[in-house]
Amino acid sequence: MESNSSFSGNKGPDDTETLTPEDEEAAAQNAARQRRGSFNPLDYRVLIVDDEATTLAIARKLFQRLGYSYVKTVSNGQAALEELQNGRFNLLMSDIHMPRMNGFELLQETRKVDRDIPVFMMSSTEDLDLVYRCLKQGADHYVLKPLKEEQLKGIWQTLYKQRQEKKVLLELELQRSKAIRLEKVVAGLQEDVAQAIDVPLQLLTRQLEAMLNTSSLPAEVILSTLLKQLSRVELYQPAFNKLLAANELNPNTRQWLMTELDPANTYERLYQPEAGVGRELSEIHTQGWPKLDEIHEHNQLRSWDFDVWQYSEEKLLPMIVDMFNDFGLIEKFKIPEDKLHNFLMAVRNNYYRRNPYHCFRHAFDVTQTVYQLLTTVNAAEYLNYLEILALFVAAVVHDLGHPGVGNSFHYATVSSLALTYNDRSILENFHCARAFQLLEDPENDIFEGLTREQRRDVRSHIITAVLATDLAHHHAIMARFTTKLVTKGEWTKEDKECRTLLLEMLLKCADISNPGKPFESAQYWAKMVQEEFFFQGDMELAKGMPVSPFMDRTTPQLPRMQLNFIEYLVIPLFDSVKKILPKIEPFCNVLTDNRAKWAALLKEANSHGSSGNGEAGLQGQTQTISLDEPQEQQQHDQ
Repeated sequence: MESNSSFSGNKGPDDTETLTPEDEEAAAQNAARQRRGSFNPLDYRVLIVDDEATTLAIARKLFQRLGYSYVKTVSNGQAALEELQNGRFNLLMSDIHMPRMNGFELLQETRKVDRDIPVFMMSSTEDLDLVYRCLKQGADHYVLKPLKEEQLKGIWQTLYKQRQEKKVLLELELQRSKAIRLEKVVAGLQEDVAQAIDVPLQLLTRQLEAMLNTSSLPAEVILSTLLKQLSRVELYQPAFNKLLAANELNPNTRQWLMTELDPANTYERLYQPEAGVGRELSEIHTQGWPKLDEIHEHNQLRSWDFDVWQYSEEKLLPMIVDMFNDFGLIEKFKIPEDKLHNFLMAVRNNYYRRNPYHCFRHAFDVTQTVYQLLTTVNAAEYLNYLEILALFVAAVVHDLGHPGVGNSFHYATVSSLALTYNDRSILENFHCARAFQLLEDPENDIFEGLTREQRRDVRSHIITAVLATDLAHHHAIMARFTTKLVTKGEWTKEDKECRTLLLEMLLKCADISNPGKPFESAQYWAKMVQEEFFFQGDMELAKGMPVSPFMDRTTPQLPRMQLNFIEYLVIPLFDSVKKILPKIEPFCNVLTDNRAKWAALLKEANSHGSSGNGEAGLQGQTQTISLDEPQEQQQHDQ
């Protein structure tokens, strides 16, 4: 069989690759430098398979420049398998899109021959679905072509971190039966974090007892005064400030909390505003409604294990229609199906595909989680049908047109969006406005069958729910929710304020629910968040601004970032909702397990003196994820 294989070392006179003097000098210097350390590329054997001769030549030359002397290249998967069966290699780099045997098939066969050999997949396609598929099927890393020297310099550090991460997770899984002490850790965590609510309640309880014992005022007046105090957001600020002042609080965590929960005041202290950075969207037009090759498993939509990354965006669109149909919304509100299709495609086309996190797939994930909360958790029992319709639409559009940078960045740079929305919930207001602009098109008007009063109410519900996703309002919403729980006693559907608060809380829960999904999915979402954070950090650096917490790609801290997010935001939020929706308990249990896994990864990273990332960027040391977009959008962005 013709394999077109070649070595970078030990070649015959006809196939020896000629290096320039500069290449030879670089290779010699690198080899000498590595020999002085613990890593020596001369000891490592690399096998590269690709059907493109140019890629093989580039890869061979790059590895030579880095001091590797044993690099073998082959042009197809079968030849690679024969080499693996006949020799020992330390690394396999395989192209994905090859004829006869593609990269995924080679990966599967390779694991039968050598379970432990590191496998890096290569492709010139910047597609997050492809990245996810590679990692899910067992590849160690994903590398973009054309290859660059910077990508290959840190491959062993990248591999070590990822293998250590897998090892830690496996050990943790084996020790789950001995992890009862985790409940104590979480209980302690809840006690600390809940100060923002429990401490004010304790203070008010003592104040109430004192006033009842000493004051001559009627009890009704005393209770009314205290309830007014309870509804004030400022009441919760001292506990929050105490948390920020704690000596044991990590500095990055402290700054992150300040930035997320009070972005305006934080940036007023840190930055001098400069010229705005506003980016308008151009639409991607899709013709026709996508068809599914097979009927998806409807019950899977009601599962916490639903994996949004296993489906193409085209297959996700009809699933949203299924959710509408499951509640009879299309028939009840006379929604023309063609206009619902048009609206959903317009929504999909107005999410930036280049955003690793704030993309249409995130919008669907939030919508499916809302559906899960309404059905499996029984939240629908507390809402009317018009509110359920509003909640679904709010979930689909809640990040519409997200530019990939947060409110704090827009505030700091006085962007066009910040000017438009007067620094108040900048992006959330923009998402709402963009959604209603789409609905203004008669071809997208899914509300045409509603009465004037219903249109007014559904618009109000959508705006209320979407604005609630701004973390700057987190304390205020939690305060109102807690106050309502204390004063109401029983949560009822008849109380309009209960229904409105629940709309806010449900969308907030769905929006930040990723950490409570199965860990493989939760971990991948976390990496997408980190990549998008790095994008903002790059922009801040380019503008001479301080880089926001967790957004500096030179010091990645993924486990710490996730622990902060889970401990200070996700757990308290879901614990509050659990008081009226106890069937959310399974999600909370997974969230607790995932928190333990992130804590183990952070401990492992710290024990090796790393920055706490526990993993490396998907595109190597210097590249970021940037997805291809239609030509008209690329031109507009330029």
